[in-house]
Amino acid sequence: MPLSAVSFFKNLGGRQRSERFQRGMRNVSFSIVEYIVTPLLYIFSTPFLVHQLGLNQYGIWTLANSVAGFVGVLNFGLSEATVKYVSLYRGREDEEGVVRCIRSTLTMYIVLSLIMVIVGCALAPFLVHRIFKISPQDFTVSIQAIQLASIGLGLRTVGSVFLAAMRGFERYDLTSKINIGSITLMVTSSVILAALGYGVTTIMLSTVIVVGLTLMASIIAVRRFISKFSMWPTFNRTALREVLNFGFFSWIQGLAATIFSQADRLIIGSLLGTSALSYYSITLQVAQQTHGLVGSALAFLFPMISSERETRNRVGLRNLYKKALLFSFIFAAIIAIPLLVGGKFLLTIWMGADFAANTYVLLYILVIAYFLLALNVVPHYTLLGFGEAKFVSLTNITGGLASLAGMALFIPVFGMNGAAIGRLLYAPIVTFNFLRIRGKL
Repeated sequence: MPLSAVSFFKNLGGRQRSERFQRGMRNVSFSIVEYIVTPLLYIFSTPFLVHQLGLNQYGIWTLANSVAGFVGVLNFGLSEATVKYVSLYRGREDEEGVVRCIRSTLTMYIVLSLIMVIVGCALAPFLVHRIFKISPQDFTVSIQAIQLASIGLGLRTVGSVFLAAMRGFERYDLTSKINIGSITLMVTSSVILAALGYGVTTIMLSTVIVVGLTLMASIIAVRRFISKFSMWPTFNRTALREVLNFGFFSWIQGLAATIFSQADRLIIGSLLGTSALSYYSITLQVAQQTHGLVGSALAFLFPMISSERETRNRVGLRNLYKKALLFSFIFAAIIAIPLLVGGKFLLTIWMGADFAANTYVLLYILVIAYFLLALNVVPHYTLLGFGEAKFVSLTNITGGLASLAGMALFIPVFGMNGAAIGRLLYAPIVTFNFLRIRGKL
């Protein structure tokens, strides 16, 4: 059995504790590096890509990925369920249960991926011609971009099973290495192709190829540290029942997250056009780091708490929760304060004075919204570790719907800033997670 959480922090002399502590610190370090590398690559590449492609083409690229993100709600949350039950069976030292869980989820995701690709490709012409505000000369490239984004989504969905398996083993260092390599290849290929004069379609095709290579790397990694792993499909009723019961509520939660993260882009694309969407999505890249970096750094809490819960040491879990909560507040503040103080200057240096003049107020509102959301990271992962996916999903879907309603109301009045104001409505609702934690710990 793994050490308790209190031993993880206090028993500094033991070898087992040292290994566990080092693994935890390695997970935090690589997760932070991953989340720093990803925005940095986009931050340095975005001005060049916008210059080469133009705001309109860049907006089409953003729109295609947003559509694929919405189609991704068909994944039914099985990735989170895989993390949960792989960590649970690992805590029980049941390797057969681990393998059974992974194979069952993989079987389901292969079927769901095919459905997502078909739905995305079939919807693309209708969305371009009937829903979004796109110029007729861009119809063809927009349809192709959405279809390629859907194919990439299908491959990424299958790959998420293997990444989830690694996270269930608390190997966030390994998933970070794979993701860093993947995003580096994506951004590098995009910049090179744009410099050579290629458009959005070719760039998205290169992205699909990189996603395929990432899937292969993930399969190889899982095979190396799970001795009995097999990719042969299985429909084990016990395993499917487990992942579907947990996965359903994770899916509801994921649906809320998708509404929260993608709906604003689609509404702006429909009402304000692709140029406004480019302004918004680029500014969003900066602001969302306030929450994203904290969430990435502390993601390992989910499998750790799930595994440690088997020891039934509530004192250790309380200590773990309090320290993680303090860390999340300090970390989020360190990121948010410089953006609030010098945001306009940073936008000017990065994208130019005209861009900053159009977006600095938007940046300030978004930073506040993401700071508030960052404070929910620890309660979110803690509740998932306790198997409270149903409660988390209900609070998140409520927050997502409130956010969506606010965006629909405020965007026609305040433009891009209205989307940011709508995001502010999400944070107060998920604070119910704090109240739920008090009853658990």
